[in-house]
Amino acid sequence: MSDLIDRKLVRRTIHPDDARHFQLSATAAGEKTRVASDELGQSLEAEMLSMLSQDERDELNRIVDKLVDVFRRSASGEDAKPAA
Repeated sequence: MSDLIDRKLVRRTIHPDDARHFQLSATAAGEKTRVASDELGQSLEAEMLSMLSQDERDELNRIVDKLVDVFRRSASGEDAKPAA
């Protein structure tokens, strides 16, 4: 995080309600970098998945969604067993 702040991509300010906390926000340069990164990531993802059939992509998405769901429930302290 400090690297992003040093590179002026993220701004750190003191929280107005509690000086023990900081608020982080993207600078204009940080937002521009995020947009460019998203575009590159989407392009690379499309290229990487292009060799899969639509059924294979659907199955991959189902598996990834299941893994993310288990991770989120585990992180929130819920029972991490996946739904069938």
